[in-house]
Amino acid sequence: MTEEDGQEHIKKSGFASAATTKYPNYLADREVCKRFFEEFRDVSGELKYVEMAAQISRRELSVFTLELDDIELFGQLYLAQRIQMNIMGYREEIYRVIDELIPEAYIVEDIVDYLVLEARTAGQPLPSILTRRYELVVMPLSSFSEPVPLRKLRGSSIGTLVVLRGICIAATAVRPKLSMLVSVCEVCAETTFQQVVGDRLTPLMVCQSQRCKLNNTVGRLLPQYKASKFVRHQELRLQELPEYVPRGAIPRTIRVVCEDEQTRIATPGQVVKIIGTYCPDPSTGQGHEAFKASTMVKTLFRALRIDLERRSYQEAADDLRVQVENLKQHPDKDAVVEKLTRSIAPEIWGMEDVKKALLCLLVGGSSVANGIRIRSDTNICLMGDPGVAKSQLLKWIASVAPRSVFTTGKGSSGVGLTASVTRDIYTGEVMLEGGALVLSDRGICCIDEFDKMDDTDRTALHEVMEQQMVSIAKAGIITSLNARTSILAAANPKYGRWRRNLTPSENVNLPPALLSRFDVLWLLLDESNRERDAELSMHVTYVHLHGVAPGTVSDSGLYGSSNEYFGKDFLRAYIGEVKRIHPV
Repeated sequence: MTEEDGQEHIKKSGFASAATTKYPNYLADREVCKRFFEEFRDVSGELKYVEMAAQISRRELSVFTLELDDIELFGQLYLAQRIQMNIMGYREEIYRVIDELIPEAYIVEDIVDYLVLEARTAGQPLPSILTRRYELVVMPLSSFSEPVPLRKLRGSSIGTLVVLRGICIAATAVRPKLSMLVSVCEVCAETTFQQVVGDRLTPLMVCQSQRCKLNNTVGRLLPQYKASKFVRHQELRLQELPEYVPRGAIPRTIRVVCEDEQTRIATPGQVVKIIGTYCPDPSTGQGHEAFKASTMVKTLFRALRIDLERRSYQEAADDLRVQVENLKQHPDKDAVVEKLTRSIAPEIWGMEDVKKALLCLLVGGSSVANGIRIRSDTNICLMGDPGVAKSQLLKWIASVAPRSVFTTGKGSSGVGLTASVTRDIYTGEVMLEGGALVLSDRGICCIDEFDKMDDTDRTALHEVMEQQMVSIAKAGIITSLNARTSILAAANPKYGRWRRNLTPSENVNLPPALLSRFDVLWLLLDESNRERDAELSMHVTYVHLHGVAPGTVSDSGLYGSSNEYFGKDFLRAYIGEVKRIHPV
């Protein structure tokens, strides 16, 4: 073995030892990543990442997806963990390896390609970010793929690859953002490249080339925006889902930054799963605000991948799936329906017919599209005397439906129900923020004290209840948002008690145009009946003593049996299975 071969062997062994440790060595890890991209084969035996690089070279693919599970299968678990825990540090290194892996394309299409040829002929190096025509997406390890609630984000999550799940409540317009400024000297024609770091840039005004310095000339730099690199930039506001919010707490929000291929995916009201990194906000404000920068650091989330969640009901646990499959094989379907009906708000005595209608509300229907679209969501209005548990039914339905919003008539405005146009506190841009009906898309919007709502605010419901769309034409934003929601409303009579000699419209003070949009108008009366009142009193007393209805199981498993009722988790899983068989 020669001396050069010995040095090469020592170098490779050093790379191998560094790649199996838990501490970063970017030079060694870059060599391991290069070998992984060139040698890794998928289940079919194909070179997965080599083929992906070839597709990018042919401009057939714009996203390079790296799965850390593949690196683990390649035998480099520590490397996958280091990338997982320091994604921003390794991202540029992986970009460099991919740039070397991608073969050159022999297609001249735009000004950047001509700039590449011109730079090569002049012997001037060209920044790789200027010729990069793809975006890197890193998928986390399976052991780290569970979504993290917003209120569980800590300082230890900064810089790591994190999965978030929430509802998009606001989105800005997509704007171009400068990432590489190309300038040309008007004297020596030298090209200057200036990369943008963060969200601020101070352009160079004087040429710094050796030719201008030797000639003792002051060359003015002229920006060449057509040759510069711009990326699509959009910001979202993500709010945590209701199931992650403790009782009585305010839902938390976070600012999400999206670029290039991840823009124009999420709109207000959609539930999304975002893979990215949690990091501090580098912006310091604009103008005089930059001089008032505080030591309090804001945080944001940089999105690497955004996926829309189509289904409104969560995936059930394995044991619940088995129970649902067993119930589907039950021979007596009528008994199953009756038991499901009794499981709707079991702490409320009676009202079997009302609960059956609410069960149909949770299940929904199937959309029919034969030339025109017929909505599949049911709108129900509960009317009647005070104290008949209308509000309790609304709150129970809101606790079961995974995408539900509970509000009241006096506490809601027309803008709060539909959508509003606000100004972003970070950038000052106009952004669209969804209201209660938009946020409950594919869910249920429960409105209590429906009769107390102002007439001007109530008119915003007309389009939503029939067309299931919210049309916006404000501040230069003209768009339509999906509001495919079922409305469950509760209204009290304006005279205190229901008068049988008056029509429903006169009793609850609601216009006929709005009442006609409800599929079911249910009248609940508090009639005087000694036997019925005695049974109701016994039921209420039992619920107050034990905290659960007779025959049900509490969260702690105490009191009663589960033979008469289904729990909320099972009911949610069963409804999800029903929606899967007959999609809405």
